[in-house]
Amino acid sequence: MHDHLRLVRELMRLTAGDPGRAVRVCEVILPALPPAYRRDRGTALSRFATAAARIGEPEYAVHLARQALDIARSSGSGRTENELRTVARLLAPHHTIPAVAAFTDDLAPDPTS
Repeated sequence: MHDHLRLVRELMRLTAGDPGRAVRVCEVILPALPPAYRRDRGTALSRFATAAARIGEPEYAVHLARQALDIARSSGSGRTENELRTVARLLAPHHTIPAVAAFTDDLAPDPTS
């Protein structure tokens, strides 16, 4: 539970304007988060992806965002998918990076559904 509380604190820091620190701490906290917190992990990953995009780390942002998207889709978390749309908007200036373009395409809704 301690790691879960630490994760919440770092997410608050992220929203308070310290995305660099939030990203660094993410690398320590997320692996220790118990599997029972799967949806929380997806939400945290999407927010840390936002932070990575804001500090100019598009490849790392995509790495985090892809994990969040997998969790969001497998758990049905529309909220996390919506947060990932923010990541996609922040990454738009980097659309020529193949990983960014692929993530944006994967995030787009399926027109047949």
